[in-house]
Parts: sequence; C-alpha cells; structure tokens
Amino acid sequence: MKLRKLTILLFTLMGTMMSAQNVKMVDLGLSVYWADCNVGAASPEQPGNYYAWGETQPKATYEDDNCTTLGRNLSNIGGNASFDAARANLGGTWRLPTAEEFQELKDKCSWAWTRQNGQAGFLVTGPNGNAIFLPACGSRTGSDIDDMGSYGLYWTSSVKDNDNENAQFFLFEADFSAILSQFRSIGRSVRAVSSKGFGQNTGVATTTPVTPAVATTPATPAVTTTPTTTPAVTSTPATTTTEPSSSKDSGISMGFSNNNGLSSSNGQSSSKYEQPETVVPQVAAGSYVDLGLSCLWADRNIGANSAEESGKYFAWGETATKETYDQENNTTFGQTIETFSGNPAYDAATAKWGDGWRMPTEDECIELIDKCQWEWTTLNGIQGMRVTGPNGNSIFLPASGWRKSDYIRDFGTGGDYWSASPFIEDERDNPFYATDFLFNAREHDISASNRRGGRTIRPVRNR
Repeated sequence: MKLRKLTILLFTLMGTMMSAQNVKMVDLGLSVYWADCNVGAASPEQPGNYYAWGETQPKATYEDDNCTTLGRNLSNIGGNASFDAARANLGGTWRLPTAEEFQELKDKCSWAWTRQNGQAGFLVTGPNGNAIFLPACGSRTGSDIDDMGSYGLYWTSSVKDNDNENAQFFLFEADFSAILSQFRSIGRSVRAVSSKGFGQNTGVATTTPVTPAVATTPATPAVTTTPTTTPAVTSTPATTTTEPSSSKDSGISMGFSNNNGLSSSNGQSSSKYEQPETVVPQVAAGSYVDLGLSCLWADRNIGANSAEESGKYFAWGETATKETYDQENNTTFGQTIETFSGNPAYDAATAKWGDGWRMPTEDECIELIDKCQWEWTTLNGIQGMRVTGPNGNSIFLPASGWRKSDYIRDFGTGGDYWSASPFIEDERDNPFYATDFLFNAREHDISASNRRGGRTIRPVRNR
C-alpha cells in the first residue's frame, strides 16, 4: 500500500513538473514573470481551459450550484494548490496573478489589438521590449462559451472587500480594459505568473511580435408626448424564491459583485434569448412615484404600458430604437459627451416623454441603490426588482436584459438601465462606455457598459 501511494505521488509530481516545463516565463520588465500561454493551452493563441474562481479543474457546466467557492470566505488564493488553478496544474512557482499585478501589466505595457494565427487578442509589450499574447477567449456560463474573439476575461487571485460571492478579474476588449469583480461561478481563463528570483523554469522566453492590429474606427429626436404628473399607485408583487444566475459579459461591473457586470458585466446566463423586443404603442408618458429621494422616479420604462413591461431598448445617447445594436451604427461611440440628462438630442426620456422627464444621472442611480430596499420578486409573471424607498413607496423594475446586435440577452434574469452619465475612468470620460445600473436576483449596483448595447431606461423628474 505504501509503495502504491508512493508511485501515485511520484507520477503526480512528474506530471506537474512536465506541465510546468511546457509553459515558458516571459520577462516583460515587470515585478513578476508572465507565462507565455494560458493554463491548458499548447500555444499562446489557444484559449486553454476555463475555470470557476478558486477551482482547479475545468468542468462541463459553470453554474452557481456547482461552484465550490461560492459563499466561502476566501482572500488571496495565489499559490494555494487547493484553490489556485495555475499552481495546481503547472506546479513549481506558478500562481494566479493578483489584481495589482494585472494593473501593473495594464499600466506599464503597451497594448496592441491584433490577431495571432487567426485568434483575436492583445499583444502586450513590456518596458523591456518583450511581449506576450493574451487571446480574447470570452468566458463560460452554463455550457456555453460567450464572446470568443471579442473579450478576454482572466481571473486574478484577489477578492474585494471580503466579498464571498465574487472575485476580481481582468477584462479587455479592443478599446477598453479594467479590473472588475464578478461571480465566482463563471468560467474564465487563467494566465499564470511567477515571482522573480525562484529559478523555476529559468528559460525565460520572448514572444515573436505579430502584425499590429488595424485600429477600430469609432463610428437624430423623437415626437414628444405630454407628461402626466399623477402619482402612481404602487403595487405589492408576490415574492418568489427563484434565484436565477445572470450574466452581463459585455458590461463592466464596478462592485457589481460588475460590468463586467457586468457588473459586473457582469457575473449569470449569457445565452441568446429569442423573444423579440416588446413593441407597444407609446401614447403617453408614465406617472411618477415619490420614493422619498431627491428626484421622482417613473412607474414604468420608456415604451412600456405597465410597470412589468420591458418597453424599448436604446443605445446610450440615442433617442430611437433600431434593428441591430452594434458599434457601426452607434452615434455616440468614441465621442466625448458630458452628462446629458434633459437634453432631447441625447436623452431618450426627454425626447419620448417630453419636458420634465429625463434620464437619471449616475448620482441619482447611486441614491436609488444606496437608500432603497431591493427585493427580487415577480409582477404579473415577470421577474424583476421591487425597489422600496425610505418613505415606503415602491417601483418595479423588470429584468428585461439588454440587446446585443439583434437579440436580447439575460431576459428574466437581469435588468440593465442606462443613466445619462458617461463613464469616468482615471478622471477622464471614457468615450466608449457609459454608466448604467444593473441587477439580478442576488445583487444590484452601478456599472459601466459599452454604449453600443441596447438597454432599458427608467425616467425621472425633478421634485
């Protein structure tokens, strides 16, 4: 028996060493060495395996129900082979990078969106001229792979603020990158690092530069109606215990723990939902509800005839709906636009419902989140959030999902609502993203999302 255990241990160690030798260290001139390919990949452009955060093996489906670390109080798991997929699969001194090490990679390297052997991703060149390629592998929710070739989502070893539901990850697309926080159950890529000075895999590699990417080129009011000011009668929807997962893989979650989230992004079902956009004749504006906040919130979405209807979806800064929601047909993508609440040229609430109605600002969305009670529930069979203000009045926000290209995502599992505020990054407006608020059965928070996506709008009025 002892001999058998020793043999198994020997083969395990040999397998770990062989795996570690297949991954080369790249010295980018930073505080750590970076692996030249993802965990589970045979070459830099291959996606490799996807892992839920804190798990060391890939699996057939990625759900909340089979995530082993969801709800566990874990901090930094770097180097712990029980939770760190890099250490468990590569051995040696390999480990998951911290959020700070990914931030260093972002801040101190030059990034070029490109293709390597047909795979889209970033060529990341360090201060010393050496480079690695990070493929845009998307992520896995359920059994599906989402956004392959459009987004890269890589786990860090870090959590944020002792959050036992989420973990931090690094997200990028062609024109944006950020450290975000989202659900641990989502399958994401792992790119390992090794601290300098250990001597493991000392054959430090450099990558062959690839052709620089061709830069993506960033790419008018509606009939107004007379607003009503009759206070809405709030209804008390019946609570349900269903807690679906939701996914906001195009959103950038800032504490939606998105965007990316979700966000979050942004962790979350990302499969296509074939139900068409709700189309209803808009004959009048909604009524307002006094929640005891600094502004009055509408009782329904733009384009909806009742509180539970989704209404219409708008790209940020646009006042008309369209067949597809893409970068090519987005009129504000790449433009520096200040908060436009009340400007009918950009504000769909003002353009559709008339003077007095407007889209909420980021601060007003934060106030709604921080000062109200949020309860996942149903209203007339539609899932969403009942939001109750300090004075006891409430509104219902349907989980209408969001529109990407010509289909709806996350319908019934998450809501995503635009604000009139741009996304401020490093004290500057990011011309490709805007601020929104999003929610699912478990969480609600401010986020930032790509302007091209179609999202719902819940208007406000001044008191």
